[in-house]
Amino acid sequence: MGIVIDSLIDWEIEAKTMSVTSMTNCVSRVLRLKHVQERVGLGRSTIYDRMNPESPRYDSTFPKPIKLGIAAIGWIEAEIDAWIKSRVTAGWGSASRMAVPESGKPVGRYSGIQESEEEGQQ
Repeated sequence: MGIVIDSLIDWEIEAKTMSVTSMTNCVSRVLRLKHVQERVGLGRSTIYDRMNPESPRYDSTFPKPIKLGIAAIGWIEAEIDAWIKSRVTAGWGSASRMAVPESGKPVGRYSGIQESEEEGQQ
């Protein structure tokens, strides 16, 4: 009888270890808001707007947070990474999508030339 009980205990411990190992392989890490902001390059308000269906900035593809406690939430790192990859694939932030004036010269904020200055020179 002692051998059967020992075998059952060993099997139970092995089963628990396997389930914990498989769970840690599935969920890489939980990120808090500060780290999500750093990863996606968005501010706190914009992140919450992405999750709010009533906001004009709502993005149904933005990862949903998980509840960590009474007042704490976090995002699954792998979901944030997948969202970033999907945005890159969609061309979000691509320099090739920026509008260029007919003159071919950059105008505005990053060119060092303001639109009014350029109009005055012509």
